[in-house]
Amino acid sequence: MSQIKEDTFSQFIRELIEKELDETRDSLDELEKIVKNNVRLKNELNVDSRSYWKNTHKALSRIGERLVNLANKVGQLH
Repeated sequence: MSQIKEDTFSQFIRELIEKELDETRDSLDELEKIVKNNVRLKNELNVDSRSYWKNTHKALSRIGERLVNLANKVGQLH
């Protein structure tokens, strides 16, 4: 009986991970669209990144750091 509960729980965890990874993929797709649009606007309007506000530079740095951390965590899932 105990083995059945463990198998059911294990199956539940695998399904939960798969569902959350699907949601993560969808969120990354949306993020990719936003970044692609921002790059397009920057290039079309010939905006020099040196003209960004101070907070924009900080935000870009923080976003980059978070993406690196996420990449490391995704690597741990393999």
